[in-house]
Amino acid sequence: YIVGWMEYPAPGLWVVTWLPAILLCYEKAVEKDHWGWAIACGLVIGMQFVGGQLQLSTFLLGAFLLYVLWRTAGGRERKVVLRRLGFGGAALAVGFVLAMVQLLPTMELAPLSARVPKTLAEARQFAFPLSHLVLFFVPNFFGSPVLRNYWANSIFPHVNFLETGCYVGVITLVFAWLAMRLWRRNGTVGYLLVLTTVSLLMALGTPLFAVYYYLVPGAEQLAGLARFLVLTAFGLAALGAFGFERLQKRELPMITWEIPGFLGVMAIILGGTWFIYSNVLAQNPPLLANFIRQGMRFAALLVTALFIVWMLARNPNKNEPTRKKKKAPKREPKAQITWALLALLLVLMDLFSFGFLFNPATDAELAFFE
Repeated sequence: YIVGWMEYPAPGLWVVTWLPAILLCYEKAVEKDHWGWAIACGLVIGMQFVGGQLQLSTFLLGAFLLYVLWRTAGGRERKVVLRRLGFGGAALAVGFVLAMVQLLPTMELAPLSARVPKTLAEARQFAFPLSHLVLFFVPNFFGSPVLRNYWANSIFPHVNFLETGCYVGVITLVFAWLAMRLWRRNGTVGYLLVLTTVSLLMALGTPLFAVYYYLVPGAEQLAGLARFLVLTAFGLAALGAFGFERLQKRELPMITWEIPGFLGVMAIILGGTWFIYSNVLAQNPPLLANFIRQGMRFAALLVTALFIVWMLARNPNKNEPTRKKKKAPKREPKAQITWALLALLLVLMDLFSFGFLFNPATDAELAFFE
Protein backbone atom coordinates (compact mmCIF):
# COMPACT_ATOMS: atom_id res chain seq x y z
CA TYR A 1 0.00 0.00 0.00
CA ILE A 2 2.66 2.50 1.03
CA VAL A 3 5.03 1.58 -1.82
CA GLY A 4 2.43 2.53 -4.41
CA TRP A 5 1.30 5.73 -2.70
CA MET A 6 4.85 7.05 -2.19
CA GLU A 7 4.96 8.10 -5.83
CA TYR A 8 1.69 9.96 -5.28
CA PRO A 9 2.38 11.54 -1.88
CA ALA A 10 -1.18 11.78 -0.61
CA PRO A 11 -1.68 12.98 2.97
CA GLY A 12 -2.77 9.47 3.93
CA LEU A 13 0.86 8.41 4.16
CA TRP A 14 1.49 10.96 6.90
CA VAL A 15 -1.41 9.42 8.83
CA VAL A 16 -0.94 5.65 8.61
CA THR A 17 2.71 5.76 9.65
CA TRP A 18 1.65 6.76 13.18
CA LEU A 19 -0.37 3.60 13.89
CA PRO A 20 2.50 1.53 15.38
CA ALA A 21 3.42 4.40 17.73
CA ILE A 22 -0.20 4.79 18.88
CA LEU A 23 -0.50 1.11 19.79
CA LEU A 24 2.96 1.04 21.37
CA CYS A 25 2.30 4.00 23.66
CA TYR A 26 -1.02 2.57 24.82
CA GLU A 27 0.57 -0.83 25.44
CA LYS A 28 3.30 0.84 27.51
CA ALA A 29 0.63 2.66 29.52
CA VAL A 30 -1.06 -0.66 30.30
CA GLU A 31 2.16 -2.56 30.91
CA LYS A 32 3.74 0.03 33.19
CA ASP A 33 0.42 1.31 34.57
CA HIS A 34 1.55 4.88 33.96
CA TRP A 35 -0.53 7.85 32.82
CA GLY A 36 2.49 9.43 31.14
CA TRP A 37 2.38 6.86 28.38
CA ALA A 38 -1.35 7.50 27.91
CA ILE A 39 -0.57 11.21 27.40
CA ALA A 40 2.17 10.23 24.93
CA CYS A 41 -0.39 8.10 23.09
CA GLY A 42 -2.64 11.17 22.90
CA LEU A 43 0.19 13.24 21.46
CA VAL A 44 0.67 10.69 18.69
CA ILE A 45 -3.07 10.61 17.99
CA GLY A 46 -3.01 14.39 17.66
CA MET A 47 -0.06 14.18 15.26
CA GLN A 48 -1.78 11.70 12.94
CA PHE A 49 -4.77 14.06 12.65
CA VAL A 50 -2.43 16.78 11.42
CA GLY A 51 -1.55 14.45 8.53
CA GLY A 52 -4.67 15.78 6.86
CA GLN A 53 -6.50 12.63 5.72
CA LEU A 54 -9.50 12.23 7.97
CA GLN A 55 -10.73 9.05 6.33
CA LEU A 56 -7.55 7.21 7.24
CA SER A 57 -7.58 8.90 10.64
CA THR A 58 -10.94 7.23 11.31
CA PHE A 59 -9.39 3.90 10.30
CA LEU A 60 -6.56 4.38 12.79
CA LEU A 61 -8.95 5.42 15.54
CA GLY A 62 -10.99 2.30 14.87
CA ALA A 63 -7.85 0.14 15.16
CA PHE A 64 -6.91 1.95 18.38
CA LEU A 65 -10.38 1.58 19.95
CA LEU A 66 -10.39 -2.11 19.06
CA TYR A 67 -7.04 -2.51 20.82
CA VAL A 68 -8.29 -0.64 23.89
CA LEU A 69 -11.32 -2.91 24.10
CA TRP A 70 -9.17 -5.97 23.49
CA ARG A 71 -6.75 -5.11 26.31
CA THR A 72 -9.58 -4.07 28.59
CA ALA A 73 -11.35 -7.38 28.08
CA GLY A 74 -8.21 -9.09 29.36
CA GLY A 75 -8.48 -7.37 32.75
CA ARG A 76 -9.88 -9.56 35.49
CA GLU A 77 -10.40 -6.94 38.16
CA ARG A 78 -12.79 -4.02 37.92
CA LYS A 79 -10.04 -1.60 38.89
CA VAL A 80 -7.82 -2.83 36.04
CA VAL A 81 -10.67 -2.60 33.53
CA LEU A 82 -11.52 0.97 34.50
CA ARG A 83 -7.88 2.02 34.46
CA ARG A 84 -7.31 0.63 30.96
CA LEU A 85 -10.44 2.35 29.71
CA GLY A 86 -9.19 5.52 31.39
CA PHE A 87 -5.87 5.29 29.56
CA GLY A 88 -7.73 5.02 26.25
CA GLY A 89 -10.10 7.87 27.08
CA ALA A 90 -7.25 10.14 28.19
CA ALA A 91 -5.34 9.42 24.98
CA LEU A 92 -8.35 10.27 22.85
CA ALA A 93 -9.06 13.45 24.79
CA VAL A 94 -5.49 14.71 24.46
CA GLY A 95 -5.39 13.76 20.79
CA PHE A 96 -8.63 15.52 19.88
CA VAL A 97 -7.69 18.67 21.81
CA LEU A 98 -4.37 18.92 19.99
CA ALA A 99 -6.02 18.17 16.65
CA MET A 100 -8.61 20.96 16.88
CA VAL A 101 -6.28 23.20 14.89
CA GLN A 102 -6.87 20.73 12.04
CA LEU A 103 -10.40 19.53 12.80
CA LEU A 104 -12.22 22.84 13.29
CA PRO A 105 -11.31 24.32 9.86
CA THR A 106 -12.09 20.94 8.29
CA MET A 107 -15.54 20.86 9.88
CA GLU A 108 -16.17 24.40 8.63
CA LEU A 109 -15.09 23.64 5.06
CA ALA A 110 -16.54 20.12 4.73
CA PRO A 111 -20.07 21.33 3.74
CA LEU A 112 -18.46 23.20 0.84
CA SER A 113 -16.74 20.07 -0.48
CA ALA A 114 -17.29 19.16 -4.12
CA ARG A 115 -17.77 15.52 -3.09
CA VAL A 116 -21.40 14.55 -3.45
CA PRO A 117 -22.78 12.36 -0.64
CA LYS A 118 -23.21 8.75 -1.75
CA THR A 119 -25.77 6.18 -0.78
CA LEU A 120 -24.55 2.97 0.81
CA ALA A 121 -24.97 1.13 -2.49
CA GLU A 122 -22.97 3.80 -4.35
CA ALA A 123 -20.21 3.71 -1.76
CA ARG A 124 -19.92 -0.05 -2.12
CA GLN A 125 -19.07 0.39 -5.81
CA PHE A 126 -15.60 1.44 -4.62
CA ALA A 127 -15.11 -1.77 -2.64
CA PHE A 128 -12.24 -4.19 -3.12
CA PRO A 129 -13.53 -6.83 -5.59
CA LEU A 130 -13.50 -10.39 -4.28
CA SER A 131 -11.60 -11.53 -7.39
CA HIS A 132 -8.78 -9.15 -6.41
CA LEU A 133 -7.77 -11.36 -3.48
CA VAL A 134 -5.18 -12.71 -5.89
CA LEU A 135 -3.26 -9.45 -5.38
CA PHE A 136 -2.17 -10.68 -1.95
CA PHE A 137 -0.10 -13.29 -3.82
CA VAL A 138 0.52 -11.76 -7.27
CA PRO A 139 0.52 -7.95 -6.98
CA ASN A 140 0.73 -7.29 -10.72
CA PHE A 141 -1.81 -9.89 -11.82
CA PHE A 142 -3.85 -7.12 -13.46
CA GLY A 143 -0.77 -5.37 -14.80
CA SER A 144 0.69 -2.08 -13.64
CA PRO A 145 -0.01 1.54 -14.57
CA VAL A 146 3.75 2.07 -14.73
CA LEU A 147 4.00 -0.48 -17.55
CA ARG A 148 0.77 0.85 -19.11
CA ASN A 149 -0.86 -2.59 -19.07
CA TYR A 150 -3.25 -2.21 -16.13
CA TRP A 151 -6.64 -3.60 -17.16
CA ALA A 152 -8.65 -4.14 -13.97
CA ASN A 153 -10.37 -0.74 -14.25
CA SER A 154 -11.86 -1.82 -17.58
CA ILE A 155 -13.94 -4.33 -15.59
CA PHE A 156 -14.24 -2.40 -12.33
CA PRO A 157 -14.29 1.32 -13.29
CA HIS A 158 -14.27 2.52 -9.68
CA VAL A 159 -11.14 0.55 -8.77
CA ASN A 160 -7.58 1.71 -9.29
CA PHE A 161 -4.16 0.18 -8.77
CA LEU A 162 -3.06 2.25 -5.78
CA GLU A 163 -6.18 1.74 -3.67
CA THR A 164 -6.04 -2.02 -4.11
CA GLY A 165 -2.45 -2.19 -2.86
CA CYS A 166 -2.35 -5.00 -0.31
CA TYR A 167 0.84 -6.89 -1.13
CA VAL A 168 3.16 -7.56 1.82
CA GLY A 169 5.43 -10.20 0.29
CA VAL A 170 5.12 -13.96 -0.14
CA ILE A 171 7.24 -15.01 2.83
CA THR A 172 5.40 -12.49 5.00
CA LEU A 173 2.14 -14.27 4.18
CA VAL A 174 3.67 -17.62 5.13
CA PHE A 175 4.93 -16.20 8.44
CA ALA A 176 1.53 -14.62 9.11
CA TRP A 177 -0.19 -17.95 8.48
CA LEU A 178 2.14 -19.66 10.98
CA ALA A 179 1.33 -16.98 13.58
CA MET A 180 -2.37 -17.89 13.58
CA ARG A 181 -1.71 -20.86 15.83
CA LEU A 182 -0.51 -18.51 18.57
CA TRP A 183 -3.81 -16.68 19.03
CA ARG A 184 -4.80 -18.51 22.19
CA ARG A 185 -1.43 -17.97 23.85
CA ASN A 186 -0.77 -14.44 22.69
CA GLY A 187 -3.46 -11.78 23.03
CA THR A 188 -1.74 -9.47 20.55
CA VAL A 189 -1.92 -12.14 17.85
CA GLY A 190 -5.65 -12.49 18.53
CA TYR A 191 -6.08 -8.73 18.16
CA LEU A 192 -4.14 -8.68 14.89
CA LEU A 193 -6.22 -11.53 13.50
CA VAL A 194 -9.43 -9.66 14.31
CA LEU A 195 -8.06 -6.38 12.90
CA THR A 196 -6.92 -8.07 9.68
CA THR A 197 -10.22 -9.91 9.21
CA VAL A 198 -12.48 -6.94 10.01
CA SER A 199 -10.53 -4.51 7.82
CA LEU A 200 -10.60 -6.96 4.89
CA LEU A 201 -14.36 -7.43 5.29
CA MET A 202 -14.74 -3.65 5.35
CA ALA A 203 -12.69 -3.29 2.18
CA LEU A 204 -14.78 -5.96 0.46
CA GLY A 205 -17.92 -3.93 1.12
CA THR A 206 -19.65 -6.56 3.23
CA PRO A 207 -22.63 -5.57 5.44
CA LEU A 208 -20.06 -4.82 8.15
CA PHE A 209 -19.17 -1.66 6.22
CA ALA A 210 -22.65 -0.29 6.94
CA VAL A 211 -21.62 0.15 10.58
CA TYR A 212 -18.83 2.50 9.49
CA TYR A 213 -21.03 4.23 6.92
CA TYR A 214 -23.80 5.13 9.36
CA LEU A 215 -21.76 5.80 12.50
CA VAL A 216 -18.81 7.87 11.20
CA PRO A 217 -19.68 11.50 10.39
CA GLY A 218 -18.96 12.38 6.77
CA ALA A 219 -18.49 8.76 5.66
CA GLU A 220 -21.12 9.21 2.97
CA GLN A 221 -18.86 11.72 1.21
CA LEU A 222 -15.78 9.53 1.25
CA ALA A 223 -14.89 7.14 -1.54
CA GLY A 224 -12.00 4.71 -1.59
CA LEU A 225 -13.60 1.91 0.39
CA ALA A 226 -10.66 -0.33 -0.53
CA ARG A 227 -8.38 1.90 1.55
CA PHE A 228 -9.29 -0.27 4.52
CA LEU A 229 -6.63 -2.55 3.09
CA VAL A 230 -3.99 -0.42 4.77
CA LEU A 231 -5.08 -1.98 8.09
CA THR A 232 -5.12 -5.42 6.48
CA ALA A 233 -1.55 -4.94 5.29
CA PHE A 234 -0.50 -3.69 8.72
CA GLY A 235 -2.10 -6.70 10.40
CA LEU A 236 -0.46 -9.18 8.03
CA ALA A 237 2.96 -7.58 8.45
CA ALA A 238 2.66 -7.67 12.25
CA LEU A 239 1.41 -11.26 12.19
CA GLY A 240 4.36 -12.12 9.99
CA ALA A 241 6.69 -10.84 12.70
CA PHE A 242 5.03 -13.12 15.28
CA GLY A 243 5.23 -16.08 12.90
CA PHE A 244 8.91 -15.43 12.34
CA GLU A 245 9.47 -15.18 16.10
CA ARG A 246 7.69 -18.50 16.57
CA LEU A 247 10.11 -20.18 14.17
CA GLN A 248 13.06 -18.55 15.89
CA LYS A 249 12.02 -19.71 19.37
CA ARG A 250 10.73 -23.12 18.23
CA GLU A 251 8.23 -23.03 21.09
CA LEU A 252 5.59 -24.75 18.97
CA PRO A 253 6.69 -27.22 16.30
CA MET A 254 5.10 -26.90 12.90
CA ILE A 255 2.30 -29.43 12.49
CA THR A 256 1.38 -31.33 9.37
CA TRP A 257 -1.60 -29.21 8.27
CA GLU A 258 -0.09 -25.72 8.55
CA ILE A 259 1.88 -25.41 5.31
CA PRO A 260 -0.55 -27.60 3.30
CA GLY A 261 -3.36 -25.44 4.66
CA PHE A 262 -1.63 -22.29 3.42
CA LEU A 263 -1.03 -23.88 0.01
CA GLY A 264 -4.67 -24.98 -0.13
CA VAL A 265 -6.02 -21.47 0.53
CA MET A 266 -3.57 -20.08 -2.02
CA ALA A 267 -4.63 -22.66 -4.62
CA ILE A 268 -8.33 -21.85 -4.13
CA ILE A 269 -7.74 -18.11 -4.61
CA LEU A 270 -5.40 -18.49 -7.60
CA GLY A 271 -7.55 -21.17 -9.21
CA GLY A 272 -10.73 -19.17 -8.74
CA THR A 273 -9.13 -16.08 -10.26
CA TRP A 274 -7.90 -18.05 -13.26
CA PHE A 275 -11.38 -19.51 -13.74
CA ILE A 276 -12.91 -16.01 -13.75
CA TYR A 277 -10.42 -14.35 -16.07
CA SER A 278 -9.11 -17.20 -18.23
CA ASN A 279 -11.13 -16.10 -21.28
CA VAL A 280 -9.91 -12.50 -20.97
CA LEU A 281 -6.29 -13.63 -20.73
CA ALA A 282 -6.60 -16.14 -23.56
CA GLN A 283 -7.96 -13.47 -25.92
CA ASN A 284 -5.23 -10.94 -25.09
CA PRO A 285 -1.69 -12.29 -25.68
CA PRO A 286 0.05 -9.33 -23.94
CA LEU A 287 -2.07 -9.87 -20.82
CA LEU A 288 -1.39 -13.60 -20.95
CA ALA A 289 2.35 -12.94 -21.26
CA ASN A 290 2.21 -10.70 -18.20
CA PHE A 291 0.29 -13.40 -16.33
CA ILE A 292 2.97 -15.98 -17.16
CA ARG A 293 5.76 -13.63 -16.04
CA GLN A 294 4.00 -12.83 -12.79
CA GLY A 295 3.24 -16.50 -12.22
CA MET A 296 6.90 -17.45 -12.64
CA ARG A 297 7.93 -14.69 -10.25
CA PHE A 298 5.43 -15.87 -7.66
CA ALA A 299 6.46 -19.53 -8.02
CA ALA A 300 10.13 -18.65 -7.48
CA LEU A 301 9.34 -16.55 -4.42
CA LEU A 302 7.06 -19.22 -2.96
CA VAL A 303 9.60 -22.03 -3.33
CA THR A 304 12.33 -19.85 -1.82
CA ALA A 305 10.07 -18.76 1.04
CA LEU A 306 9.04 -22.32 1.91
CA PHE A 307 12.65 -23.48 1.85
CA ILE A 308 13.70 -20.70 4.24
CA VAL A 309 10.76 -21.47 6.54
CA TRP A 310 11.74 -25.15 6.57
CA MET A 311 15.33 -24.30 7.43
CA LEU A 312 14.22 -21.97 10.22
CA ALA A 313 11.89 -24.62 11.63
CA ARG A 314 14.57 -27.30 11.79
CA ASN A 315 16.07 -28.09 15.18
CA PRO A 316 19.77 -28.65 14.55
CA ASN A 317 20.27 -30.16 18.01
CA LYS A 318 17.47 -32.72 17.95
CA ASN A 319 19.79 -35.63 17.07
CA GLU A 320 22.57 -34.66 19.46
CA PRO A 321 22.85 -36.72 22.66
CA THR A 322 21.97 -34.82 25.79
CA ARG A 323 24.88 -34.04 28.10
CA LYS A 324 24.98 -32.52 31.48
CA LYS A 325 26.67 -29.17 31.16
CA LYS A 326 26.72 -26.00 33.05
CA LYS A 327 24.05 -23.63 31.92
CA ALA A 328 25.45 -21.11 29.49
CA PRO A 329 23.81 -18.06 27.99
CA LYS A 330 21.59 -19.04 25.08
CA ARG A 331 22.95 -18.00 21.72
CA GLU A 332 21.34 -18.28 18.38
CA PRO A 333 23.19 -20.77 16.14
CA LYS A 334 24.98 -19.15 13.25
CA ALA A 335 22.81 -21.10 10.83
CA GLN A 336 19.65 -19.63 12.38
CA ILE A 337 21.01 -16.11 12.10
CA THR A 338 21.96 -16.75 8.48
CA TRP A 339 18.51 -18.00 7.53
CA ALA A 340 16.86 -15.16 9.41
CA LEU A 341 18.93 -12.65 7.43
CA LEU A 342 18.04 -14.46 4.21
CA ALA A 343 14.35 -14.17 5.13
CA LEU A 344 14.77 -10.42 5.61
CA LEU A 345 16.66 -10.18 2.33
CA LEU A 346 13.90 -12.04 0.52
CA VAL A 347 11.28 -9.60 1.85
CA LEU A 348 13.36 -6.64 0.70
CA MET A 349 13.99 -8.12 -2.74
CA ASP A 350 10.33 -9.08 -3.11
CA LEU A 351 8.99 -5.62 -2.29
CA PHE A 352 11.74 -3.87 -4.25
CA SER A 353 11.14 -5.94 -7.39
CA PHE A 354 7.45 -5.11 -7.12
CA GLY A 355 7.72 -1.40 -6.36
CA PHE A 356 10.94 -0.04 -7.85
CA LEU A 357 9.20 0.98 -11.07
CA PHE A 358 7.13 3.44 -9.04
CA ASN A 359 10.27 5.49 -8.46
CA PRO A 360 11.62 6.13 -11.94
CA ALA A 361 14.89 7.96 -12.49
CA THR A 362 14.54 11.29 -14.26
CA ASP A 363 16.66 11.81 -17.33
CA ALA A 364 19.62 14.00 -16.31
CA GLU A 365 19.24 16.03 -19.51
CA LEU A 366 15.99 17.46 -18.19
CA ALA A 367 17.95 19.31 -15.50
CA PHE A 368 19.85 21.36 -18.09
CA PHE A 369 18.33 23.86 -20.47
CA GLU A 370 19.86 24.86 -23.77
